[in-house]
Amino acid sequence: MKQKPDRNKDKQKEFTKCYVQIWQQIIEILKTDSAVRAHVHYMPQLQLIRELDIYIDPEVQADVFGQSGKLSAYFLMTFFNLRNEEAKKQVKELLKIKRQCDLSPEEKIEL
Repeated sequence: MKQKPDRNKDKQKEFTKCYVQIWQQIIEILKTDSAVRAHVHYMPQLQLIRELDIYIDPEVQADVFGQSGKLSAYFLMTFFNLRNEEAKKQVKELLKIKRQCDLSPEEKIEL
């Protein structure tokens, strides 16, 4: 969503709406299609979680996932119905690392 249409607010709203709908459809496939779930060890879901801010604009992530606020490890594991313990562990580690990267230097010392 880095490239946005001109400064027309109506066009921008329509663009954002389409962008969110497209990602919602992609995520629905990731949630329901067995070919992209356990059969491939949840790799597409883990890749999306790993690079979430690159794939989906952070400003609309909550809208895409139908969630308010930041996405937690528990939410993502439940949302994608991850059953594999190794996949759950990876999600926790990914978000722990991401949170650590988002902290200021002072906060990192306290952790």
